[in-house]
Amino acid sequence: MSHVKSGCSGIHLAAQFGHTAIVAFLIAKGQDVDIRDQYGMTPIMWSSYRVSNIDPTRLLLTFGANVNLKDNSNANTALHWACIAGNYIAIIHLLESGSDIYMVNNKGEKPLDISKRLNDIKIREKLEIKAAELGLESSISLKMKIKHNQKVRSAAIYLLPAFCFMLIGLTFQCSYSWWLKLLFFILTFYVWKIVKEFFIGNNHLHTDKLMLSLYLATKFWMYFTWIFFFFTYVDSALLHMLFLLTSAYLVRNFWYVFKTDPGYIKQSIEEKRQTILDLSERQTLNFSQFCHTCILRKPLRSKHCAICNKCVAKFDHHCPWVGNCIGMNNHKYFVGYLFFLFLMINWCIYGAYVYMSSTCYWDTKVNGLMWTLYNSCFCAPWVAWVAVNALLHFLWVGILLVCQLYQVVVLAATTNERINVSSLFKTSFV
Repeated sequence: MSHVKSGCSGIHLAAQFGHTAIVAFLIAKGQDVDIRDQYGMTPIMWSSYRVSNIDPTRLLLTFGANVNLKDNSNANTALHWACIAGNYIAIIHLLESGSDIYMVNNKGEKPLDISKRLNDIKIREKLEIKAAELGLESSISLKMKIKHNQKVRSAAIYLLPAFCFMLIGLTFQCSYSWWLKLLFFILTFYVWKIVKEFFIGNNHLHTDKLMLSLYLATKFWMYFTWIFFFFTYVDSALLHMLFLLTSAYLVRNFWYVFKTDPGYIKQSIEEKRQTILDLSERQTLNFSQFCHTCILRKPLRSKHCAICNKCVAKFDHHCPWVGNCIGMNNHKYFVGYLFFLFLMINWCIYGAYVYMSSTCYWDTKVNGLMWTLYNSCFCAPWVAWVAVNALLHFLWVGILLVCQLYQVVVLAATTNERINVSSLFKTSFV
């Protein structure tokens, strides 16, 4: 643990040369994660400057490395050193861990100033995005501020699907010529494309939110259609009560799936250290045996979710339609959610049938089923648009519900286990 003649301790050298296992062992043995060398450099500074891989930077951050300390010689933080080295991977994790982008070194430079001086466009853009999210950088363009303003982006993500669904339905409903309708469809497509690329891009977390908002939008317009179109034509009070009961259980199960901790595996810093010591003392300090992101031994049936960035007990899958992982604690609510969602979609299809058969010329014996449905699309375009969405939901929700019930009742397995069954058989004989 002591410093060598050069002023560095073992953890400094291990961090410089990317020896993550040694860094982990030294921390587990009680080494201060923020220990300084003779120049005031901490291990996180060295790894950010010298190592382009994700570890040991991520490991040091997991054990609480202070990202805003400055060295003695240049007053650089770890983020300054990462910018000097052009270490984009380290910069991403430092920003996620709360690195202050406005701290200045002895030259009066902020990390953004260094990226501009070195003309590193990729890092400069990443830092400008962070500055725009914070809203404190006056030099950031108005476009960048709007694009990365969290409130504006959230509003765009949650309103876009509902708005586009409405535009398509109103276009069907209006009495304009076919070429003008085609123009509206093209405009709607480009509205979706432009807004999605501007606010979401390839960000997995934002895409996850978009999928959730797409689900909420379709259900909102289905309920809107039931209230303002179907309600007066479904003349049975019992059916309305059953519809409300189904909706209440659907909302209840959706809320529990959405808000319940799916089974995130949590360990204290001391437990993480003990895990490393247990593995290293058996001479099996191998990152394939435990989650190198969460720094914990992988329990059976668990998996690290790349989107939630956490290990989940009895992991089934990550569901973008509910914005959460499906695991040990909320799997039963997920199955219930699928069941009542399937019932609600059937109610919507039934309501569309009652409405069309009451307001449109509906005679399948004379015109045939397909021709009757075709005419109904022109008689009640909005209802037909909602019914088509309901039919598509009927297919994928029904298939997913059957698969989930088969896995739970027959196989007693999760989706993740079923997908990886071949690898499970291989490891069971090792």
